Amino acid sequence: MTFFEPKIVRASTAADGTQANADCYVPSLSGDGAKLAFQGYAYNLVAGDSNSAADIFVKDLASGAIMRASTGSDGSQANGF
Repeated sequence: MTFFEPKIVRASTAADGTQANADCYVPSLSGDGAKLAFQGYAYNLVAGDSNSAADIFVKDLASGAIMRASTGSDGSQANGF
């Protein structure tokens, strides 16, 4: 019999492991468990986040890569919720 040993991982971190500098909420795990989306006020998780607004982030749990999903199609920052 094989047992699954759960692993607790802090997902609200930058790709280099730096902890978020503000609160993060509303996690949503992908169906395959590979990615986690969440809302956060942290501005140190991705480069160029200077809009002082909550953003939606997506974290790849295997690689640690993180991206901000709440941007315009041209990559511009949101200007509010």
